[in-house]
Amino acid sequence: MAFASLAPPLRSRRVPTRCAGAAATCATPPAGPPVPRRTALAVAAAGLLAAGLGGPALPVAAYSSRTQNDMSNAAPTRYDGAKEVRTDSGMRYLDLAVGDGVGGDEEPVQDGDKVTIYFTSRLWGYNGIVLDSTNDHKRDGLPEPFVFTMGDQSVVPGLQEMIKTMHVGGKRRAVLPPSIGYQTATMKPTPADFPSMRRLRSVLETSRDATIVFDVELLKVKRAAGRGA
Repeated sequence: MAFASLAPPLRSRRVPTRCAGAAATCATPPAGPPVPRRTALAVAAAGLLAAGLGGPALPVAAYSSRTQNDMSNAAPTRYDGAKEVRTDSGMRYLDLAVGDGVGGDEEPVQDGDKVTIYFTSRLWGYNGIVLDSTNDHKRDGLPEPFVFTMGDQSVVPGLQEMIKTMHVGGKRRAVLPPSIGYQTATMKPTPADFPSMRRLRSVLETSRDATIVFDVELLKVKRAAGRGA
């Protein structure tokens, strides 16, 4: 902002007198009424605003991200339907990165395996607003991954279904219909804050669309006893 272009502040000025002669009475031109302080401030503010309009626009963030995963920055509507996979349950998913497993282990994830993931979930019925994220669950200031055992009935069923065909290192986006999404507001992963929990209850208890969008990165798989690493 160029401060030189701003209007000078209003101030009182001495008005010069004019005298006709030594014996004449000096006449002072009539002065206008004093400028109220509020008016002066308004004029100054108008000058600042006018100067600001001519300056460069301030940078605006393209989005607000609440997750450490790059794949989670995109809106759920940014979805290439030509590459998606549809399952019998009604789930639609798209692989954003295909994992190669651990040491070439391509064995699918099965019930009983313990998995570690990063995730972000969004509420389709709330225009894709973020519901929950591993970045909202922190320990010592760092995002805490979500760890659970496949087959756990307390975990969102669609989340487990989308992971079963993933490999470690993979990133996947899935759209879960209500039938395999949250069945109750207490299912895991449970939202970290009250506003998110309230929104989840709203879609479950009203006519809002309860479709859930999950972005998942599979970090680790610990095989069940007798099934290797």
